[in-house]
Amino acid sequence: MAAINHNQKSSKLLNCTQSRIFIIAFFLRMEMNFMFSDLSLAHLTFYLLISRYQLDGEVGNKFTIHPLTGEIVTAGRLDREEQSSYQLVVTVTDTGEITASATVFVTVTDINDNQPQFEIPSYLVTIPENAMAGTLVTVTRAVDLDEGLNAENYYSIESGDTSLFAIDHTSGTVTVSQNLSDQTGEFIIQVGVSSGPGSEVMYDLTTVHVTFQFTVQANYPSFSVSGRTQISLVENQPPGEIQIINANSPKVGTSGDITFHFAGGNEANFFSLNSQTGNLATQLTLDHEVQQSFHLWIEARDGDTPPLSSFIDIIIDVVDQNDNAPVFEEESYHSNVTEGGSSGQEVIQVTAVDLDSGSNSRIRYSLSTHADAFNIDIDSGTITTRREFDREMISRYELVVEAEDYGSPAQATSVVVTIDVDDVNDNPMYTTENFEGIVEENVAPGTVVMRVSTEDLDTGDNAISRYRITSGNAEGLFMIDEVSGDIAVTGSLDRESPGGSGHLLVVQAFDDVFNIDIPVTINVIDVNDNPPHFLMESYSVNISELLPEGSFVLAVSATDQDLGDNGRIRYQLKALASMFNLDSETGHLTIGQVLGYQKPENMFAANPIRFKWTSLPSTMAFLRCTVKCL
Repeated sequence: MAAINHNQKSSKLLNCTQSRIFIIAFFLRMEMNFMFSDLSLAHLTFYLLISRYQLDGEVGNKFTIHPLTGEIVTAGRLDREEQSSYQLVVTVTDTGEITASATVFVTVTDINDNQPQFEIPSYLVTIPENAMAGTLVTVTRAVDLDEGLNAENYYSIESGDTSLFAIDHTSGTVTVSQNLSDQTGEFIIQVGVSSGPGSEVMYDLTTVHVTFQFTVQANYPSFSVSGRTQISLVENQPPGEIQIINANSPKVGTSGDITFHFAGGNEANFFSLNSQTGNLATQLTLDHEVQQSFHLWIEARDGDTPPLSSFIDIIIDVVDQNDNAPVFEEESYHSNVTEGGSSGQEVIQVTAVDLDSGSNSRIRYSLSTHADAFNIDIDSGTITTRREFDREMISRYELVVEAEDYGSPAQATSVVVTIDVDDVNDNPMYTTENFEGIVEENVAPGTVVMRVSTEDLDTGDNAISRYRITSGNAEGLFMIDEVSGDIAVTGSLDRESPGGSGHLLVVQAFDDVFNIDIPVTINVIDVNDNPPHFLMESYSVNISELLPEGSFVLAVSATDQDLGDNGRIRYQLKALASMFNLDSETGHLTIGQVLGYQKPENMFAANPIRFKWTSLPSTMAFLRCTVKCL
């Protein structure tokens, strides 16, 4: 049986690797998992049979769904570089034509299936024959359509004279590795680029043709500074000028006009360079947490034909600013301590990270609440106990932990750490009740008379008592359920028997550690189970026939072992009611009319007198009373 909410749609986010068949089961129980948390029973409709599933949305020829099982499978090869995500709509219809739907978001995860490719199949470069170590040769660059680790390129020189040239493995920048002296001829070096981790590496090659140009060194443009230039910029500054690059040429006229160009390192266009003035500026805001440094190569080119160029490399370090507050790894934390434990016990460790660098990323931890009960290590974030805990006093602590960096000004954030105190069985059970039960004497065995219960300051299993009768039950008239504490009748109760009107039991409540004795009184109440009995088996009296009406003749008396109305007796004449009166309460027999002379057979006739109880059902006994008239 399945439940559907018709007023709400659900969604599910799934990841799918592009080169593997991806299967999900979309039975309606998945729908139930999404929705039961916020449904009331009033919104649920129940069906006995789900007939078919249908798939809509961005399906194309990539996905299919089994109409009966709801299993979604890939129908074609997925390519993240073509489409990285899909939104599918699953509709389920039962035999009653009632429908429900859910949205499935499929994210195609990347695999290393694209080869990095150099932007230029071969590079033609001319450098001075006496180039100095560190002189830029060229910047090779490859692109990879994959993402993440699969798109991280690693550059290397695969062949050629590696003693003359070096390459930056990250940027692909080729430089002269030693000072050259009247170098001639042409050198060919092969540069390779690889991407992807482990055995999934993809590869590409390019060729760099290096020709050495003979010219007088003094004819090359020269920068106002020599060697590598290091510049520090504080992050988050608005775009603006960094530095003016100065260079000049010994040539005169237009041949000596210098223009400036990026030779490498500005592929993301974070910087601008005025070709005429050499004004180097940022055109985007720099973020230390995104990129900590940039390695720029700047070319100074003269106006001759062919032009001569000189290069300078500039390292721009992005200086961290304390613009990030610490962030805890969890939104909240939860742990437990055992009551009664010793101080100094480790409870939990909280961890925060700060994207800044240096002292701006160093974090110190402190407690804003319950510092009397817990300690926190300022450096590690480890929380320990300062004292013993009593769960019956405080069962839960809500600690506020603050993580603050060492920046100036400092930034801080806080998180809530919930610590529950686990119970131990350190409190005895107790009761504040007087247990007194009432039961009729003729109840059937198994009848529950009453329940004994206890209270306990502990919780869980530590608060569960078991029960047993330890005294007062020698005749085995009662039993107690060990778990519930219900006391039931097991024998035949007789209130009229000696000691049968009340029973004093001692019930022991116990657990693995504690026990207490509980007095229990059970009073047996009367039922009409005993007939009355006359004090005499027969009565005989001689009276004068001349006695006037109302004259006392005799008194009959009976007893009953029952109580109350059950033991109350009423008397009644069975015969000769016109001649005698019998008081129903006292049993006094009086003359109802003047008797006169009676025949002997009447004088000695057996005249039974009947009595009965007033309660229902009544019980009767009979007595023969002989009245003889003289």
